[in-house]
Amino acid sequence: MNNLKRVLSVGMASTMVLGMMATASAASFNDFTDKDEIVNKDAVSMVTELGIIAGLPDGSYGATQNIDRASFARLICVTLNGGKEPTLGNLTTSFTDTKGHWAEKYIAYCVQQGIIAGKGNNTFAPSAQVTGSEAAKMLLVAVGYNTTYEGIGGATWQVSTDVLANQVGLYKGLETINTSAALTRDQAAQMIYNALNAGMGKYEVVPGVSTNGQIVANTQRQETGETLLEKAFKAVKVEGVVLANEYAALNGAGVQDEGKTYVQLNDAPKGLNSTGAFKVSTDLDMVGKTVTMFVQPDANSTQTSKAVVLGNALESDTNNVAVLTAGKDSAKKIADYLDDNNLKTNSSTEWYVNYAIRTTGSGDSTKNDPLTTNEAGKELTFIDNNDDGVVD
Repeated sequence: MNNLKRVLSVGMASTMVLGMMATASAASFNDFTDKDEIVNKDAVSMVTELGIIAGLPDGSYGATQNIDRASFARLICVTLNGGKEPTLGNLTTSFTDTKGHWAEKYIAYCVQQGIIAGKGNNTFAPSAQVTGSEAAKMLLVAVGYNTTYEGIGGATWQVSTDVLANQVGLYKGLETINTSAALTRDQAAQMIYNALNAGMGKYEVVPGVSTNGQIVANTQRQETGETLLEKAFKAVKVEGVVLANEYAALNGAGVQDEGKTYVQLNDAPKGLNSTGAFKVSTDLDMVGKTVTMFVQPDANSTQTSKAVVLGNALESDTNNVAVLTAGKDSAKKIADYLDDNNLKTNSSTEWYVNYAIRTTGSGDSTKNDPLTTNEAGKELTFIDNNDDGVVD
């Protein structure tokens, strides 16, 4: 089809702690009573859909609430276990302030993996609020980055952590964050989302020659090309334009089928066809828009219908949508309206009436060939699904 492109303090109420835990009845993004207060909407949507973070018992997400170090350690464990509660047995720590703590086994596992360290004096401070840098360090190690090699331990750990976190992309969308301040649940979701899409760190020892001519072994970081999403969830991130779902189908571009969404993928990853039906429901207003999905391809087939969609299909932030009701002089008013919304049509813009294609635009929306005088009173939706300013 032409031009269709693109994570509470324990000292607070115990219900707050339970809210950090993913459960089978966890609400999705659209169910949160405070969804309008969430800044990092895509990230919160995806990490809740993946079972990493759950909403609070009162039905909200609690975007501005802070997270303690114990709860963040648990989130790390759940992330590494593909969004499921890990089986950790009776792991314990030597920290004097975590004995019998609800999160002791999670903390112990993270210590075992080198993901976290204590606060000194053999304490961990589980109830202390985790800061941005502390969370970033945990995630960097979880993604495979070596503490000693990268210098993210010792006296200068915070500076080194912030530098590496920026390089890896953990602070994407969090450019104004104070990394010394307590991390909010909204910010935590964005950081974990970034970590899922970050490349895994890997190190190998290679031979070298010292300045005095001796053969030495040097450690070097290697980029694996594999993301945490792929490693922990066996999934890939895909984007594509919805051509059809159970409610409607763009003429000639897909098939209406209950519980399925027909998507044309942008840069389809290895293991998936570029176009096909995914077993996921989407709303009527998603037709023609770009969506983002985390998908587990079938090991033996490239068919999208055999892939597993983790969570829901999320509307991508690349969509720019304008809606108006046409009047008698619709063509001129539409041109002005689109201009006010920094949009324009061109010769590749496709025009539909009730999802049936009528024609491809002339390149000038002031003309009457794509919009006839009979359009008066109709609601018109203009979709730029790749945010390039051109209506698709």
